[in-house]
Amino acid sequence: MSKDRNIKKFIQDMEGRKNAHIPTPTQSGTDPLEQIWNWTGEYTGKFNPDTDAAWKRFKADRDNKNSPLRAVHRPAQRWWSYAAAVLLLIGGAGIWMTYFQKPVILIVQSTDTQREVQLADGTSVVLNSGSELRYPANIATASSREVELVGEAYFDVAHDAVRRFVIHTSTADVAVLGTAFNLRAVPQESTVEVEVERGLVELRATDGGHAARIKPRQRGVYNPGAGISIHKEPSLNALSWRTGKLVFVGRPVREVVKEVGRYYGATIDLSTSGIGDCPFTSNFDKVPLNRALDAISAVYGAKVVKKDASHFVFKGGNCSR
Repeated sequence: MSKDRNIKKFIQDMEGRKNAHIPTPTQSGTDPLEQIWNWTGEYTGKFNPDTDAAWKRFKADRDNKNSPLRAVHRPAQRWWSYAAAVLLLIGGAGIWMTYFQKPVILIVQSTDTQREVQLADGTSVVLNSGSELRYPANIATASSREVELVGEAYFDVAHDAVRRFVIHTSTADVAVLGTAFNLRAVPQESTVEVEVERGLVELRATDGGHAARIKPRQRGVYNPGAGISIHKEPSLNALSWRTGKLVFVGRPVREVVKEVGRYYGATIDLSTSGIGDCPFTSNFDKVPLNRALDAISAVYGAKVVKKDASHFVFKGGNCSR
């Protein structure tokens, strides 16, 4: 009833202003809304409404409506609208992150010295000099653990029963769940080598043509032209660049000088010597290169000729010495 009284009073107030004069709005700075209000309040026209009749018509029209005028509040519906909008934004962001946004790739390079890298999933990697590792910054939470290696590195992979750890090289991949091994994939060499310290490693060609499992104390060598070969490696000399130790037990000299040359960064030529197939047993623990070469030559009566700082030639010698 209070609303009815307010409406009726408004009509009566308007009627009371019918004889008022309407001023011309020429005052500078007058608010337009204020001018309109003044005009309506001072109207002096001949319009003379019947307020009682107008009120009766208004009330009759309102009462004849099936639904009276009222403010309708739907807080629950408005809340669900907000929630739906938020969910839509979250879902869209998830789709964007999953299908469109590429993961951030971190690149670690080692130049003249070794470099150790601790990945977020707990895996430890030691890069040999001149090597590069690429891995996703979110490796701890990503659906898969995949990295790329150029060069040589020692991996101590954190165990994860669900997500395998995969290392991609130019021609072969290595996949593990949790293990320690050395992987060599030097661009200047045609082969990819993996030597396992513990655990089990799968070595496979990127084209899917060859695959093999490498056990502890074994070395797997992938050659694109010959497939995968597996060799016993009780000494784990592939780790020598980390440990500084080389151990040989009945190994052919040609294999010995290859590993010695790799460790010291030297080229050792046996083409003018007959000791390549001779078995050699010894160990070198961070000794200078010249001492290692002298030890080999002394066993078989060979002579070592130094061509330059990194090139040596064996001459003469024989296995029966």
